[in-house]
Amino acid sequence: MEVGVPFTGAIWNCSIRLNLVDLGVAGEDFSIFEKTEHVTSSRPQNKFLFTLSMTAPGTLTLSVRDREHYRVKHFGGGSGGFYISTKRGFPSLRDLVEHYSAEADGLCRRLTRACPRPPPLTSDLSVQTKDHWEIPRSSITLLQRLGAGQFGEVWKGTWNGTTEVAVKMLKPGAMSKEEFLKEARIMKAARHPRLVRLYAVCVEDPIYIITELMPHGSLLYYLRDGPGRHLTLRPLIDMMAQIASGMAYLERERYIHRDLAARNILVGENNAVKIADFGLARMVVEERYETYLPIKWTAPEAALSGRFTVKSDVWSFGIVLYEIITHGQVSVAFQ
Repeated sequence: MEVGVPFTGAIWNCSIRLNLVDLGVAGEDFSIFEKTEHVTSSRPQNKFLFTLSMTAPGTLTLSVRDREHYRVKHFGGGSGGFYISTKRGFPSLRDLVEHYSAEADGLCRRLTRACPRPPPLTSDLSVQTKDHWEIPRSSITLLQRLGAGQFGEVWKGTWNGTTEVAVKMLKPGAMSKEEFLKEARIMKAARHPRLVRLYAVCVEDPIYIITELMPHGSLLYYLRDGPGRHLTLRPLIDMMAQIASGMAYLERERYIHRDLAARNILVGENNAVKIADFGLARMVVEERYETYLPIKWTAPEAALSGRFTVKSDVWSFGIVLYEIITHGQVSVAFQ
């Protein structure tokens, strides 16, 4: 029996659990999904999933109950088929799943239920806001103040009384309308499962930035004071990998975050995390941003010169890793 864990240690490209094969139980249809948001920590322990291996291209990894990982190889030549152990092969993945659903046959346990397909990502509030995303303030209802930061307040709200959203209300004068719209267009175009989705904006002071609502708030609070304070090493590493996946996308698209920190990463269900406030630091009027420079997360050369690069984002990512592994205590350790 061969064991494989799909993890690679490259700086950004260490995403776990991408390109899943979503399978049904024995006797049911199943489909293959190329990209999902499933990660180790979000999978209930009585389920299984397949992933495309990150360490052995062309093979799959079967993960069972968040405990064991088995390399699933494909027969060469024209015969096709799949196997875990060379002692037994199967003409299709369906046959493999049906066999190991009936008996463990060397696995840690029988296969029971496959991880369900994740819900689709909501890209826009509506068809109308896809291209016309400057919306009237009257369409937003503020419900609950969630917090405040250097750029303004964050509220839970609704759009048109139906769709729950997060509303970042920026401090008056924090940025010019023209510069804001220029950068907001870039943020709107950025689409990745690990980036908080920008839905719309209200451009009159105070400026509103309308985004998807992440129910568990900031990663800093989640790890230090919330449900995440009891997380063990494995799900913490999984969170690191999710953040790395989002930062890899920003690097590929030649974007620089400038303010990566646990406070600017938001948490959804099942320990899913997404990078927020991408591009916001760049929008802020220069004098105001220098006043609030997050020195403990800023690379020395960026702090001295004021020039931010992908390398300075990597520095910030390193501090975020420390924040995660210490459950948000980096602010104490770096005094």
